[in-house]
Amino acid sequence: MIEGTSAYCIKKEPSLDRLRESFKVINRNVTHAQKILNDLLDFARPKPLKTRPYKINNVIERAISLVTIDLERCNVTLSMNLCSPSPIVACDEKQLNQVFLDLVWNARQAMPNGGSLTISTSVNSSPPAELLHPGDTCPKRQEEMQQFVKISFSDSGVGIDEKSIKKIFEPFYTSKPKGLGLGLSICKRIIHAHGGTITVESKHGEGTTISIFLPVESYS
Repeated sequence: MIEGTSAYCIKKEPSLDRLRESFKVINRNVTHAQKILNDLLDFARPKPLKTRPYKINNVIERAISLVTIDLERCNVTLSMNLCSPSPIVACDEKQLNQVFLDLVWNARQAMPNGGSLTISTSVNSSPPAELLHPGDTCPKRQEEMQQFVKISFSDSGVGIDEKSIKKIFEPFYTSKPKGLGLGLSICKRIIHAHGGTITVESKHGEGTTISIFLPVESYS
C-alpha cells in the first residue's frame, strides 16, 4: 500500500488535494506497520517494570491527550469520568500508556463510522474475582491491597461475539483482517505484572467495555 501510493505520487503528478490524500494513506499505513513491529518486539522481549507512585487519573489524562485530535477526526465523542480524589498507583507509566492507547485504538477501530468512548475510574473496596480465583496466574494482592481502582473503556462499537470474547486475550488471535492479534495479549501481561487484572464485557452489536483493575497505594 505504501509503495503503491508513493509510486502514484511520483508518476502521476497528482493535484494538491490528491497528493494530500495520498500522504494521509501513507501516514496511516506507516502508523499501522509501526504498531505491528512494536507489538512483535514487546511480545518477544517483555520489558521489566520501572514503577513509581502516580495519580492514576493524571496518567490516563496524559495518555489520552495524545489521541484526542485523532478521535475527533474519526467522529468519536470522548467522555472522561474520573473519580476524585485520584487513587495513587505504583506503576510504570510508559507501559500503562501503551495499554491505554491500545485500548483506545481498538475502540476506534470498532467504530468505523464514529461513536462514543467513555473512560472512567472508580474504586473497588475488595479485589476483583479474577484475582481470587485459584487458577489465576497473576499475583494475589488482596492481603496487601484491599482496594483496587477500576479503569473502564466503554465504546459504542460493533461489539464482540461470545466465541471471540473467550479468545480475545490469546496471543495472535484477531478478528481483524489486518490485525496481528498481540495487542490485548500484551496488555494483559502488563496489567498482570502490575498485580492487577483485565476483563471484557461485550455483546455483538451493543458495544464493548474493557476494565482494568490495579491495586491502590493511597489517595491524592
